[in-house]
Amino acid sequence: MDAEHLVFGGVFAVANRLQRALDAAMPELTAKQWWLLVMLQTSPGPPTLTELAETADTSHQNIRQILDRLEAKGFVRLAPDEEDARATRIHITAKAHRWGADTDAEARRFMSAMYRGLTPTELDALGKGLALLHSNLSRLDGPSA
Repeated sequence: MDAEHLVFGGVFAVANRLQRALDAAMPELTAKQWWLLVMLQTSPGPPTLTELAETADTSHQNIRQILDRLEAKGFVRLAPDEEDARATRIHITAKAHRWGADTDAEARRFMSAMYRGLTPTELDALGKGLALLHSNLSRLDGPSA
């Protein structure tokens, strides 16, 4: 198989394997729920649903479904924006912060195991390559593709 096809299929395979492994490794949350919490925790303030959807590069509806499950579990609180009642802000709860602290060592072990064997240079190159693929795919989404 040539490199282009190997990477093309590999992206799907890695995404599926990553989701299965994280779903099994992280208690209480799915991989997508965990990733949204990571994005929320690194956000400078409580983002709106629209802002989080843009950051996660997914639809407003998809984000809302995941957030509804996180809210039911007590990990986030959704509230109208104080300046624009049409917008909904996402607030991380104390339970989410406790969960993050309780699972931090496990998450670090997971990440370390996932990247085992990659040198810092290879990891950097992989990150840059994925960022470029993402950028190229963004251009294919647009009307001038």
